[in-house]
Amino acid sequence: MKINISNLVPKNWAIDDLEDKIRVYYIVKRGHSYANPKPVTFPKVIVVDENLIEGLAFYLGDGSFQKNKHHAAFSNKDKDICKFMWTFFQNRFGLKTDDISCRIHYRKRNPKTIEEWSSFLGIPKTKFVAKHFERNRCETLTLQINRTIFRQIYEALTKEVVKSNVLENKNLRRAFLRGLFAAEGSIGIAKDSPKPYINYICFSLSYYEDKLAKLVTEALNLEDVKWKIVKDLADHSAQIQTFGGVITGSFGTVEFLNFVRERNQNF
Repeated sequence: MKINISNLVPKNWAIDDLEDKIRVYYIVKRGHSYANPKPVTFPKVIVVDENLIEGLAFYLGDGSFQKNKHHAAFSNKDKDICKFMWTFFQNRFGLKTDDISCRIHYRKRNPKTIEEWSSFLGIPKTKFVAKHFERNRCETLTLQINRTIFRQIYEALTKEVVKSNVLENKNLRRAFLRGLFAAEGSIGIAKDSPKPYINYICFSLSYYEDKLAKLVTEALNLEDVKWKIVKDLADHSAQIQTFGGVITGSFGTVEFLNFVRERNQNF
């Protein structure tokens, strides 16, 4: 499956042809002056593969499309996940450090916080700010893409993929589950036996994320994995608890294997 980026560009915007890429921009007139966002270059065609689906799933879990449409932002406490996303934006969309800013929230001050994140992600220290937030149990990075045009095209691309039949492809479906689990997943451990075991895996969403929950449950149904949704209005949370799969992989990714146990056993 391939998506032509020019089909996602609003009709009143301009497109310059650059061989295998396109430059997208528009002009805004405000009174007697012009306030023009910086043009953004995209590949002409986006191939919908496992890497793209994982990246979009990561973003659906821990990213946001703010109503003001000025930037895209992704937040996570895991350095590996943040590095995956930064590499994803670089490799798939050609973003550079001039396009981003980074904000770190922390509870306990570490004088080397910025230096450590900067070194790990390969982003200059000048792109970072760090602020104290008492409610943050762990250091959390917000990677912000400060490009209005990119933000709107990226959201359009995400919607285009979500409404497609991408879940019908086993490899892409599992890539979606891997990415979302890495962002929003956890494991339930049953401790009421001599040998504790994995009782379920869980996708933790907002109480109101019905569209995302529908995607997850559709994917699980296609994998023939049992699930249930547990909602709690008190903390505005929703959990999709799954049974019949196993957990493997790095930094919390989920892989639904050819089940290593019989269907009636707990995982």
